[in-house]
Parts: sequence; C-alpha cells; structure tokens
Amino acid sequence: MLKLPYGVSNFADLRRQGRYYVDKTAYLRPLEEEVLGSPYLLFLRPRRFGKSLWLSTLDSYYDLLLADKFDELFAGLAVHSAPTPQRSSYLTLRLDFSPILTSEGIEALRSSFFGQVRAKLHGFIRRYQSRVPGLAELMQHPQDDVLGLLQEILGLAQDAGRQLYVLVDEYDNFLNDLVARGDLRQYADAVKGTGFVRTFYKALKEGTGSGAIGRIFMTGVSPVTLDDLSSGFNIIKMASTHPLLNGLCGFTQPEVEHLCDEVLRAAPQVGPRPVVLADLMRYYNGYRFAPGGVERIYNPDMVLYFLAEALSTGAYPQEPLDSNVRTDYGKLRLLASPRPGGPNHDEGQREL
Repeated sequence: MLKLPYGVSNFADLRRQGRYYVDKTAYLRPLEEEVLGSPYLLFLRPRRFGKSLWLSTLDSYYDLLLADKFDELFAGLAVHSAPTPQRSSYLTLRLDFSPILTSEGIEALRSSFFGQVRAKLHGFIRRYQSRVPGLAELMQHPQDDVLGLLQEILGLAQDAGRQLYVLVDEYDNFLNDLVARGDLRQYADAVKGTGFVRTFYKALKEGTGSGAIGRIFMTGVSPVTLDDLSSGFNIIKMASTHPLLNGLCGFTQPEVEHLCDEVLRAAPQVGPRPVVLADLMRYYNGYRFAPGGVERIYNPDMVLYFLAEALSTGAYPQEPLDSNVRTDYGKLRLLASPRPGGPNHDEGQREL
C-alpha cells in the first residue's frame, strides 16, 4: 500500500515505515564538497517546504552513531551507491527554535530560548557520552549557564578529535513572530548589541574558529534576522538562491509526475493523468528560487496534502489550499510589509 509522507519530517521514521520518499540525497555530495564555497550555510524556504525533513536527512547521514544503519536507511537512494567521504563522521547537534515562547515578555523569551538549547545539549551529552571523554560529567553543569555548557562541550569534542555538525531548524521562527505582531522592542533586545540570540550565535562562530564545529546548516523563512546578526555571525553563507539548490526542498516536475503516477495507480478514479497533473501545476507550481532559473518548484506540503486526500477519498480535496499553511503565508506578508521601525524599513527611519 502506498504511504505518503504528508506531515512526516523524521527521515529515519519515514524510511523505516516504508513511506514514499522523494530522493534528495544527491545534494549531499556537492554540499560536502563545498561547491557553494562554505561549510556554514543558511537555507531559506517558506514554512512546510521540507526543510525539517532535509535536516533530519543530514542528521541520519552524518551522525557517527548511525554508521551501522546506513544500509537500512539509505538503500535504494542516490547516495547509497556512492557515499561521500564524510558519511557517519560527525557528532550531530540539532536545534529547533520553532517552539520558543514569544508572548510573555523578554525574560520568558530568554528562558524559553536557553531552555530549548539546554535540552538539546543534554540530549547531545547523553547520546555521545561514550564517545567523548568527560562529556557525562557536564550533566552537572549549572542550569543557568547554557553558553558555558556549549563551550565546554565544544572543548571536549575538540580534545577528543571530533567535530560537530550543527543543524538549526527555524532559526528565525520566534523572531518573525515578534516582528509580525510589531513587538520590535523585544526583537531588538534579543538580537541587537549584547542580545542573547546574538550572543548564542557568536558562541557558534567561536566554535567554528576553534575547529570544534565542522559544519553548520541552518534553515528559516526570512533573511531579516540574519541581517541583524551579521556582525556577530558573519561566517554564514546564504545558500537559498544558488541555482544548484533550487530543487533541494520542494518537488520538481519529474518528481511530481512520478508521485502522481503512484497515486493514480492506487486510486485511478481520481481522474485522468493529464488533468490531475494540469491541476497540480495550476494550484501549486509557482516557485522559482534561483534568479534566472528555468525550473519551477512545487510546494511539497500542498502537493502531498492534495494527493493524500485524493488517495484516501478517490477525489480532489474540497479545499485546494492546506489550512496548515494559511497562517504561515499571512505571517510572511506581514514580514514583507514596510513599517516604521521594522527590520525591512528604511534604515534612516528606524526607531530602535
């Protein structure tokens, strides 16, 4: 039975459950070979565009503890027959900033941010304590010194001859919430001057300088926050509009055609192939991320939403737009609208 991966962002679960996977592993080699000129990348796409699944793919591929799971997870995929030299060679640290609280003031925001980082660092310690001497003792590190804990971890990893691959999901999600509702003072307290978010990314930069952090891949939806972090985190390279990565997240025309064929094979009553493909193109094929690029990219969430409904009911969904993405596009419109003092307003008119 065909199982679509709608809403599934964990690569290992997707593969073990036998769900349909649109293979993006061919991108691993050019990224590892640094054809973009840097091992520290920021990749922007709209929400629910497959970014979390890609980070999970990187996590599964580079985590040294999953070396013996390579065949199980990657058999049949592009990278399996020709794995890259750095496969299964990193300590992976994956951070997710989508759950950060933004509605209860700056101290609650700071506490939520560092609480999320601390939880991920503790998970990192438990995961790798058998591979890095001294790591287990760091569980006793003071709870309120998260940056100190990060620096201790980086130092021990370096002493052990190991490097971290840092994966940051939704780097700007909570900050975009502040901007979208006009809370620019709290935004400034987080990212300007000695703001706690800026200080955190400065610590990551120091980790790259020492060699403890070998690679960084960050995702988000907007470059607004990066502009305000740039002087403290000027190592990151914007990878979003590079022609090579136009199809990294999202579906290309051949990928949609193959997926549609699989669905119509299981549910032919949905409609004739040319009609279904034409409707998918009309509804969801509106993205071109690389300047001068000729290939348009389908929104994967909406394609999977459409085809999952078609597969389960034998008919088109009543609403062509997935309700889960409506609020996300509304937020993007607010971020793109100039306002006095806003991050995208003329610099001379800022009030911060």
